[in-house]
Amino acid sequence: MIFGLFFAVAISLVVAWSITTGITKPVFKGVTFAKQVAGGELSQTLDIDQQDEIGELATALTPWWPT
Repeated sequence: MIFGLFFAVAISLVVAWSITTGITKPVFKGVTFAKQVAGGELSQTLDIDQQDEIGELATALTPWWPT
């Protein structure tokens, strides 16, 4: 029973880390991209390919002008 508890805690930690990383990494990429564009660096691209709200944000931030 104790082994099962430790196993469940370990699995929970891995899942929590995976979800957190999947959310924060793209957000940090978007923030970095927005700061570079705001600073006048218009040749940057944003390479986030997700089918969720973060992906929609990346699509909205992607420049429409040719690089």
